[in-house]
Amino acid sequence: MQGTSSPFPVMRRQELAQSEIAMWKNQECTLTSKDFAILETMYDRRLMLTDGVCQVLRHKLDTARVVFGEDVPDNIVTLNSRVRYRVGELSAQTAIITQDAMAGIVGQSLPLTTARGLALLGLEESACLTLPKQENGIPERILLEEVLFQPETARRQRLKQQRNRGGIHLAYDAGSERDPQTHSDSGDNDPGPSAA
Repeated sequence: MQGTSSPFPVMRRQELAQSEIAMWKNQECTLTSKDFAILETMYDRRLMLTDGVCQVLRHKLDTARVVFGEDVPDNIVTLNSRVRYRVGELSAQTAIITQDAMAGIVGQSLPLTTARGLALLGLEESACLTLPKQENGIPERILLEEVLFQPETARRQRLKQQRNRGGIHLAYDAGSERDPQTHSDSGDNDPGPSAA
């Protein structure tokens, strides 16, 4: 019976593939509107991406909850976030989620063009997922341990600090009765260099 194949192995492979997809398709994903637009552009230009990355990319676009950058929770991975994550039983790694591979930062960045980088984008701290089989044929289990830095949170904190410091100081009030150019408390009537 060489040359003929049983339908069972084919069916079994399809069932396994579907169960692997289900493992990561149930994962919730929250993206900023900016990150979502970047992923849409990546999908339009997907010829350079591997099949595994394309699968994850299509899934994220189909299922993402899109929010404004100001509204994204601080425990969600966004583009340029620094994260600590773990793959399988390996020790934890720290990386910055980047749009493309960055020269000179080998090992410190995780680009969206990789399955791991793309999978982490939009995840919440403590989320765990299993990616479809990669090049080596083995599915990868990824745990997002912590979002160490998120640009949107840093921006919100910076704005809050500026507001707390008083922000803008009024140098001249056009509605005031005093004109700073003609009335001086010091008794010095010299208009200064601007009068020349």
